[in-house]
Amino acid sequence: ADNSKAGKGGFAIGGVSAWKGGEIKDIFHATVDSTKIYVSEETGGAGKGRFSVGGRSTTKGNEKNFFDVNTATTAETITNQNRILWYPQKNAFMTGHLFVESADSVGENSFASGYKSRAIGNYSQALGYMAVARGIYSTAIGNQAIANDSNSFALGEMAMAQGVESYAFGRGARATGHRSFAFGSAAPGGAIDTITWTIAGAPVASGNFSFAFGNGALAQGLGSISLGYNNMAERSFALALGSETKATGAYSTAMGHNTKASGAYSTAMGRETTASGAYSVAMGRKSTASGDHSIAMGHNSTASGPWSTAMGASTTASGLWSTATGWNTKASGGNSTAMGCSIETQGNFSFGIGLKFQTAPVITDPNTMAIMGGNVGIGTVSPTHTLSVIGDIFTSGNLLVGNIGETGTAYKLTVSKSVSSGFVASIKNSGGTKTSHGLRIQAGAMTETGANFITFYKPYNNTSLPIGSITHSATSAVSYNTSSDKRLKENIRKTNYTVHDLMKIKVIDFNYLFDESKTAVTGFIAQDMYEIFPTPVTKADDVNDYWSIDYGKVTPLIVKAVQDQQEIIQSQQKQIESQQKQIDELKALVDKLMMK
Repeated sequence: ADNSKAGKGGFAIGGVSAWKGGEIKDIFHATVDSTKIYVSEETGGAGKGRFSVGGRSTTKGNEKNFFDVNTATTAETITNQNRILWYPQKNAFMTGHLFVESADSVGENSFASGYKSRAIGNYSQALGYMAVARGIYSTAIGNQAIANDSNSFALGEMAMAQGVESYAFGRGARATGHRSFAFGSAAPGGAIDTITWTIAGAPVASGNFSFAFGNGALAQGLGSISLGYNNMAERSFALALGSETKATGAYSTAMGHNTKASGAYSTAMGRETTASGAYSVAMGRKSTASGDHSIAMGHNSTASGPWSTAMGASTTASGLWSTATGWNTKASGGNSTAMGCSIETQGNFSFGIGLKFQTAPVITDPNTMAIMGGNVGIGTVSPTHTLSVIGDIFTSGNLLVGNIGETGTAYKLTVSKSVSSGFVASIKNSGGTKTSHGLRIQAGAMTETGANFITFYKPYNNTSLPIGSITHSATSAVSYNTSSDKRLKENIRKTNYTVHDLMKIKVIDFNYLFDESKTAVTGFIAQDMYEIFPTPVTKADDVNDYWSIDYGKVTPLIVKAVQDQQEIIQSQQKQIESQQKQIDELKALVDKLMMK
């Protein structure tokens, strides 16, 4: 072979424009290293500008062409022929079982291969079984795949790329929106163990710039995305992910299983959650956020009020700006908050905390806070009482302790209790030293007296009657006062007690059993006093309790004894004076007799 020749070692078929009057006269030219076939491009008979390879038959008129080179600029109609056909003038190539409906059914620079596949659009490709590429630059590959618009791409059985620059991949996938993407296929329903799923159709991306990925995925809104099994992204820029989710609100997001986000800008995540309010968020299982700007999280929680929040299990926030957290809590009042377990806040701006399972208490008053059902600790994690505080407490207002409805407006501290026995308050210092003091009371003025440190009252005719006090009586002294106003007394009479009764009272020295220092004390025995003068004695009702004496109440007896004693003294003084007079008279008489 002559390697210097440009056409060596090849086989070529070409058209010749200068057929008449030109230099090239050979139709078929063969050399040792090349073979060339020249086909006339001029008009002439029915078979102009054409090269065919046909089959061989013994019957005239039954021959068929299997390989054609057709230099015509217009395609011929072909119905059901197994052929290889090249249109050099259109740069179109077809192979397989050809089907050309009309002259415009073959696009320039197109390629069709398979059974009745058609590359109609310019620069298009169609491969497979009855694949159709209609759009310019389109591609259809597979069984009945269709690429209808420019730059569209369809791959798979019955895949359809309908929109401009759309892409459809998979069995029955449909991308009908501009620049949309559909990936996936249809799927039958089924079950594995406890997991079941329904029948799913093919994915459809019908929104412009939308994406549908998976089985039964639907992306219908502008820029929407549907990813997973039987999901729907219906509105603009919606996002649906998972299984059986629906994002039907603009800019909404649905994720998980069977979630629904229908509100604009809403988000539903988890299982069977619903976000229907604008800008709402629902997370967990069976939670619902139906109020605008609401948030529902957990299991079966509901946030129906605008700007409401429900978190936990079986919680409901229905009031405006309300919050319900925990289990079985409800916040129906505006700006109300219910927390913990089994509590409801109905009053506006109310706040409730439930600390245990109970029949849900209801807070109906506005601007109210209640903690129900347990102990509260401040500064401690192990409160032993309804309120346990470790640390200092400060209040500039009034403090009320009790249960009988005292208003306390006149007092900084009010302690009340309604019981048939027992004490209302106790002050205890368990320090155990001589400086372990009890109660300090400061009152009155620096230069004036008369202020009461303590005033004692008793109930009387639905009111309070003062019966005694401890009073600032001097610059550095106090008085212990017991009521003694004549207006408070009746049956006033002279006492029968005398100095003789006082003289019967035993005054003894002793020390108390629990006094380790054994300090001597002078005083009385209550039981002995009771036998003589019972007024100052408080006798215990219980045999195991101790008796006591009010030493101040002994004073009247002492006064009476002094009075009795004074009467005796005065009587004796008179007697002395009378006797002295008699003595003086006798002395004078004696003196007179002696002078005689």
